[in-house]
Amino acid sequence: MITTLLQQNISLFSGKAGPSQAACFWMGSFQVKEGCIGLTLTARFDCGQAAQLPFCLFDPEGKARLMKAGQTVTNETVIYKVGETESSSGCLSGPMPAGVWKMLIYKRRMKQDARLTLTVLAEYGQPIRRAEKPIDFDTRCLEKGSRWYQGELHTHSQESTGQTPVADVIAAARACGLDYLALTDHFTAAHWPVLDRQYDGQKPLLLRSMEVSGDRGHMNLHGLSSWMLPLVDDNREITEFLGLTERPTMQRLAEHTHAQGGLVCINHPLSGEVGWRYPEFDLRQADLVEIWCMAERDATLAYPAFYDMLLAKGLRLTAVGSSDSHHPTKPGPWQLGQVRTFIYAEALSQQALLDGLKAGHAYISVSGCEMEMTAACGDTSVMMGDELAVPENGAAALTVTLNRHPKGNLYLYRDGLLEHCQYISDESPITLTFPVRPAPPGSVGYLRAEFYEIEGERPYYGYSWRSWQTLRLLSNPIYLRFVEGGRA
Repeated sequence: MITTLLQQNISLFSGKAGPSQAACFWMGSFQVKEGCIGLTLTARFDCGQAAQLPFCLFDPEGKARLMKAGQTVTNETVIYKVGETESSSGCLSGPMPAGVWKMLIYKRRMKQDARLTLTVLAEYGQPIRRAEKPIDFDTRCLEKGSRWYQGELHTHSQESTGQTPVADVIAAARACGLDYLALTDHFTAAHWPVLDRQYDGQKPLLLRSMEVSGDRGHMNLHGLSSWMLPLVDDNREITEFLGLTERPTMQRLAEHTHAQGGLVCINHPLSGEVGWRYPEFDLRQADLVEIWCMAERDATLAYPAFYDMLLAKGLRLTAVGSSDSHHPTKPGPWQLGQVRTFIYAEALSQQALLDGLKAGHAYISVSGCEMEMTAACGDTSVMMGDELAVPENGAAALTVTLNRHPKGNLYLYRDGLLEHCQYISDESPITLTFPVRPAPPGSVGYLRAEFYEIEGERPYYGYSWRSWQTLRLLSNPIYLRFVEGGRA
C-alpha cells in the first residue's frame, strides 16, 4: 500500500530566514505509521539559477537515513528512496521505525530564491526485520611489515558529489596499484555499508572516512567509528529542531574524531569558496593539511608557502596531497592516482596508516616518483616527521634519495627559505647529502624538500621555475632542535 505523507510547495529563501526555515536550512517533518517498509522522496525543482541543495532525513531515533550532497539543479526532478533493504545513493537502509521523521534542506549553494515541490510517499507492508550487520571493512590488515604504502586520501563517489559508483572508484584504485584508498564522500556515511558489501579483502585497503563540507571550508575525517552530523554553519535552529545536546562545529567534530581515534585534515585551504575560513578553529586540533591539490591547478603553487607559514607558527601538521577525484578515470587534474600520499607504516591496516600519518612519516608524489629523506647526527638518524637533536659541536647532515624520477630541480627549504637548489641531469636513482648549518642552542627549525621535473633544455640557472604541472615530490619536514653539549 502506498500512502502520501507530504506534498508541499516550498520556497527557499536565499540567505534569509522565514517560516519553517533558518538562514541556511529549511526544516520539516512528517509522521510514519507502523509497518512502513520504504519512503520515496521526490523533489521537483524550479530554480532561476543553478543550485546545490543537499537533503537530510532523520528517523525517530535520530539516525541519519539520507544525507546527500546532490547534483546541481535548475529544473530537474530528484528522487531519493530509503528502505529496509535497498536505498538510493546517499541513503542508508535499515528498519523504518514509526514516529516523526525530520527533514532538512541545506541551502548550501544558491544565488537567489528557489522553489520546489516536495512529495513524500510511504510504502506499507510486512517488515523484514533483518539484523543489521556490523561494518568491519576498516578492521582489515592486508599486509604486515614496515614499508612505504601509497594511496589516495581524498576521493568521491555517487554517494555524494562523485560521478561514478563506489565499485568504479575501487576498481580504478586497484588498476592504479594503490595500496590504500580513503573514500571521503561529503556529509554522509552512506558509502560505508557499500564499501563493506563490496570489499573483497584485496588491495586497496579501505579507510573509514568522510568529508565535512562547511560554508567556510572543508575538512576530512579519517578513521571514524561512527558518523557525526556535519552541518556546522548557522545551525542553532536545527540543533533545537533535531533535539541535539550540542551544536555541531568544526572544533567539536575534530574533538569527537580524536575521541574515536581518528585524524583531521584541512582540505584545499587556499581555494575560493571552499577555502578554509574558520578563524575560530584551533589549528592545533588538525593533524593533516592538503598542501598539493591538483584540482587547484596554478593556485596549488601557493600551498607549500602556506604550509611554511603554519610550520613557522609551531604547528606540526602532516602534509598530504589530493586529487579530490570526482571521476576516477576522466582525464585531467581530478583523475584518480595522479597525486599519491606515501605513508611509512608498520602494516597495511587503517590503524598503522593513521599512526604513520600522525607521525609525519609521509610524502607527496606525482606521476609515480619516489623518495627517501633522512637526517643524521652522530649515531642518531631520523626520517620525515621526526625531530633531530643537534648538539652545538655536532655535525648533522641531510640525505635525500630520489627514485623513479625524471631530470629536474631538487629544492631544499630551511625554515621557509630556500636553502639549496640542485639540478639532477638524468633519471638514474641518486642519493645526495647536504650539511645542516649549525644554529645557537635553543634554536628550532625544519628542513623539507621539493622536486620539479624539467622537460627539454634546462632553463637559465637564475630562474629555477616551478609549475603545478611539473611537481613530482614534496616531502614532510624533518624538525631540528639545537642543544648545548658536545658531539652527538
